[in-house]
Amino acid sequence: MRRLTLVLCPLLVCFAVALQAPGPVKYGSNPAAGSTFTHDGVKLYYEVYGSGEPILLIHGNGGSISNFKAQIEYFRRRYKVIAMDSRDQGRSDDSTDKITYEKMTDDLAALLDHLNSEPVYDRCRRTQTIVRSSQTSRANQRVTRSTIPIPRNQITIPPVHTHPD
Repeated sequence: MRRLTLVLCPLLVCFAVALQAPGPVKYGSNPAAGSTFTHDGVKLYYEVYGSGEPILLIHGNGGSISNFKAQIEYFRRRYKVIAMDSRDQGRSDDSTDKITYEKMTDDLAALLDHLNSEPVYDRCRRTQTIVRSSQTSRANQRVTRSTIPIPRNQITIPPVHTHPD
């Protein structure tokens, strides 16, 4: 009986530890990193990871934060990563009127105001060029650079996935 107890106790401890071990992070649906705020009558969902200089991730049309799994994992080691689901997409609410690039960029500026963020780097795909070019002066003051300085020995940046797994 004592021998059985000596064998079972370590197994039970290992099993209990395994149950408590965190699973993979669910980017785009992570209560520990996610929150909401309301802007222009629309509740917008965002997540924040890491620390350091802030970097803003902007997904493409029909996308969401979950498209940035690889980028968040990579950049959160060195930067404060800020990602938001645009209105009418992801976990953000739908708006009652037509979505425009101006509204989308104003939402991003409002997020940065909400977070009291210093100016950020943006990590945009080519499809966000229009968004960046149509930004209001308020948003332009919040996004300082579109190039992220990366050390020479770390030049591989994970690709953006256009569809969630």
